[in-house]
Amino acid sequence: MALFTMPHMGLENGISTTETDSYSRVPMGFHRLTRSNSRSQGFTLIELLVTLAILGIVAAIATPSLQNFVLNNRIRAQAAALTSSLAFARTEAITRSTRVVTCPRTASNDCDCSADQEEWESGWQVIVDINGDEICDSDDSLLEVHGPLDGSGTTLRGSANVKSKVVFLYDGSAQLGKLVLCDQRGASHARAIEVLATGRSRTYRPVDCGTGPDPSAASGSGTGIVIKPEETKEEAHLAFLDKHAVRSFKINKKNGKPIKPKKKSGETGRRWNNAFERGVYFDLLLDWQKSNGKKKKNQKRSKNNRDKHFRTTNTKDTAIVQEYIRLKEATGTPYIPK
Repeated sequence: MALFTMPHMGLENGISTTETDSYSRVPMGFHRLTRSNSRSQGFTLIELLVTLAILGIVAAIATPSLQNFVLNNRIRAQAAALTSSLAFARTEAITRSTRVVTCPRTASNDCDCSADQEEWESGWQVIVDINGDEICDSDDSLLEVHGPLDGSGTTLRGSANVKSKVVFLYDGSAQLGKLVLCDQRGASHARAIEVLATGRSRTYRPVDCGTGPDPSAASGSGTGIVIKPEETKEEAHLAFLDKHAVRSFKINKKNGKPIKPKKKSGETGRRWNNAFERGVYFDLLLDWQKSNGKKKKNQKRSKNNRDKHFRTTNTKDTAIVQEYIRLKEATGTPYIPK
């Protein structure tokens, strides 16, 4: 067999064979080599430096956003973990009809809530406390343990009533207080977990990382709450509402919802004493809806009604609503029971 090709040419259509060769051949093709095939391709040094510079700029822009995203998720998860533990402790107190205590973990990690441990960021525990000594005895039990919080600079501290423990009674009630969670970014990203008198808790953004009452966001000349020496904050709150003709609204015995007052009998047949009283009712209804996880559209309706009547009040005296907000924050009152 003989194959004949011309230089730099390809034989595309067949193979010449002799008479004695009965084997078929696979057609073969030959092609001219081009310059582009003969050299490897790549980046020049300038192209590489430009690419690295662009990548550096993109990384510098994206890194802070990514870091904030991670920190925001972490502090939300930590606040949710504590809220979940408090809700669990309250449920167990009602189910078992006994005291259940949530408190920070001690250095020895003992089942003990009697120590004055105030650093909740070290972790916390939930214990059944039948005999009231706040220590796990033979009749008591440890229900839940949460480990230390992640993140350098993370703090979780409680106000006076919940500084070292949150005690839930057999009916699920607890003392008013709040725990403030802060990370290295400070108050701008802090979370506060407020424990209400009913034992329920809510999360909100505090104005600082302190555990005292938050000052009112409304502007005004007042420097704080004026309380007579013989009055408690709760008594001052009730006296203020009484002064402005706001009734103590009845509540539904089954679910604790504030009940709208009935129309008064008489000439006018009015349901409300004034716009401020009406605004207070919708404010308390909104608190109840938030505490019980009601639909967002219902909360929005209550908020709009509250703001509408508070604006009407402000046209007469702007100090009334401001003082109401300060007193409410001081007492942590979700609603005024009858």
